[in-house]
Amino acid sequence: MASCAEGGTGAEPRGVTSPLAWLLPVPPDPPTVVLRDDVGAIGWQVLLREGALEHVWGDLAVPADQPPSPVERARALASQVPARAVVGRSAAAWVHTGLIPPTTLDLLVEPGHRRLAPDPSRRTRECPLPRTDVDDLGGVRVTSVQRTGLDLARWGAPTDPTLLIELDALLDLGFDPHKALDALTHLTGQRGLRTAREVLARLAAQ
Repeated sequence: MASCAEGGTGAEPRGVTSPLAWLLPVPPDPPTVVLRDDVGAIGWQVLLREGALEHVWGDLAVPADQPPSPVERARALASQVPARAVVGRSAAAWVHTGLIPPTTLDLLVEPGHRRLAPDPSRRTRECPLPRTDVDDLGGVRVTSVQRTGLDLARWGAPTDPTLLIELDALLDLGFDPHKALDALTHLTGQRGLRTAREVLARLAAQ
């Protein structure tokens, strides 16, 4: 008895790509960041509460299965950082390490640039900012790991446990206390050098 051929279903066998697949639209990549305005205030709270999102800072979150990178952390600060400013000190340490979120942003501006408008959410300092001391992370300028460690050593309280946590984390990212000690020789007469030498000498001895 002759067998009957089965009718085609129109579906491609599993594991076979249609020759016309290139004509189909490419599905978009999932978002790497989610803003509060993207989902609305209620949706924002629900997604955070249900664990679908991980809050980064301010109005920015990331999918819970995607730990935020320095770029995402920098982008979270973008609305508070004018183009002429650079994120520095403890805020920069958080961008690089993700450990201790800032309550007040430390922003640095080069001398001769227009001062930032007063804002209780940020502290502004004037200081030289060579290009080699600044990283561009997602369009936000942030002091490099090396410059951030040097600034923390100069301006932080040596007995502050937070300072030590931040510096230890920066060591893991490549901060070189020996190089920072050498950099102090070019800052003769400036403030914070004694404190910096004490802190950096301890780190260099580890």
